Amino acid sequence: MKKNVFFIFAMLAFSAGANAERVEGFPSEGNYYNFPFIYDDLNIPLGEIKALARHPVFDGYIGIANSYSEDAYIGFPVTAVTEIGEFEAKALKAYLDNPSDSQLSKILAIYCLNKSILKEPESGDSLKYAIYAQYFLERTINLGASPQAWVEFAYKRVDQALHKHSISEPVYQQELPSHNGFTNAFNYQEGQRIQVVDNLLADYSRHPGNALTSAYLTAANIWVGGEAGFSDPSILYSFVLSSYFSVRSVAMSETLEKLWLQDPDNYDRVRLAPILGGWTVPARRWLALLHGDSAAVETLDREHDQWFEHYPAFHAASIGLMYFNEPEHLMQGWNAWWTGFGHCIEVPTIRSCLDRPRFSFNNLSYFLGAVDYMIKLGELDMAAQFLTFNQNPAFGWSSWDYGRAAWDYRQANLQQIFALYQNDDPSDDPTNFLLKKHQWGPDTITCQYCHQAQSRVWPEEEINTVYLPDESVATLYEWPEITTSWFGASEADAGNCSEIASWSEQTVYNADMTVVWEGAKYTAKWWNINQKPGSPSFWDVWTFDSACYSGIH
Repeated sequence: MKKNVFFIFAMLAFSAGANAERVEGFPSEGNYYNFPFIYDDLNIPLGEIKALARHPVFDGYIGIANSYSEDAYIGFPVTAVTEIGEFEAKALKAYLDNPSDSQLSKILAIYCLNKSILKEPESGDSLKYAIYAQYFLERTINLGASPQAWVEFAYKRVDQALHKHSISEPVYQQELPSHNGFTNAFNYQEGQRIQVVDNLLADYSRHPGNALTSAYLTAANIWVGGEAGFSDPSILYSFVLSSYFSVRSVAMSETLEKLWLQDPDNYDRVRLAPILGGWTVPARRWLALLHGDSAAVETLDREHDQWFEHYPAFHAASIGLMYFNEPEHLMQGWNAWWTGFGHCIEVPTIRSCLDRPRFSFNNLSYFLGAVDYMIKLGELDMAAQFLTFNQNPAFGWSSWDYGRAAWDYRQANLQQIFALYQNDDPSDDPTNFLLKKHQWGPDTITCQYCHQAQSRVWPEEEINTVYLPDESVATLYEWPEITTSWFGASEADAGNCSEIASWSEQTVYNADMTVVWEGAKYTAKWWNINQKPGSPSFWDVWTFDSACYSGIH
């Protein structure tokens, strides 16, 4: 009997190891020593690999079933999707089903590290896998997994590599091919979206100091993730990338504005700076909700409010859409939406109120988003009145290809839609026209209804015209503080360097004193003077702690 039990356990162990061995790019007990990067560079012990190989994701993990079909709900095309490997997709789905599984976060961290800039030549692809790896390592640490030296060591390695890669003075360089590719895809050719992200990442890899590239990476990944398929696990990758670049775009844009205020002849403001809140908050909030971090969600909402106060016409939509399905925030979301209308009436030249090429803002989409609020709040007469606006020739009803069916449906079914909101089953509540449902996380903001040209035609000269923000919002002066880590966590404040002094060559430093230098935080190992942090030296007197994501001097 004992022999039979031993045989069964042995076969199970062999099966788990064999399944792990079939995963390309992931070490197993049988091929561990074929991965010197894993055992030598990262010091991940064989015992850890054997323990991880027993996870169900290596052996028949199915995932949480769902019966949702989105075909009837989406009126815009999605002809390009993020392609990932079979095991990678299965592991991401398993993690999204249970984002508190520290074993899965380790598995995905190792998988991504093996494709990152720590191992592969620097490129846009290896850069994004380093960012993914940092996210999963942070999750492992934040989940309070049993202390393992390799996790902390790998995190420091990838954080330092990403930081060294991005050290440069911020610049504002426009009209790069990757930038023009983004604006073209965002307005005309949605099928280019994945290639656009790859091109922007390659540009960032070559020129990490360009604030506009980081801003476009933030927006492009919000777009790709927000319109990902219902069961597409790459949504996580998109929001991780958007979150990573969000805090960088804000930090660089703030620095450039301060330089412009001091020396307007030699510096420029980032023209997209006033709208950055609507790009930089959503992905971090999505991650915070996925993680169940209510404290982070609360601080992000306060951060978003500051952006809204500066520029209501733009941030009304991002706030209103994120609050639409949250009963405790419903009225706040509606008030924000209505305030956006008021801002457009008060300052009719504000960019977000004008339907122009290069980030067009389709008025009908904003009206229909308001109609959904009105229906949910029981204001059916007001909703019916708004639904007559399609008769105004100025709004281009006949060229709004993607939204007409949804508009007509609401016009014919106001009472029935309202009844769904009023019954006792929240699962059948419609979502806002401008939101999209997903298997994981909250509903996400979509872009095409509002920003794709569809059948609209503009003169070539107008298409190529860059519209500057109205001077009433162009300069922020008092910038909203980044309230979370870049991956949307409230408890991790290592990236906030606002209270830490900059390094000075004339200051004497004792052990455990911290400084900021070139956008990173360092701690002194022992007494030193005039020993620059981050510089190769025999004594190596400073320890790299983390990159700074806010409060950069």
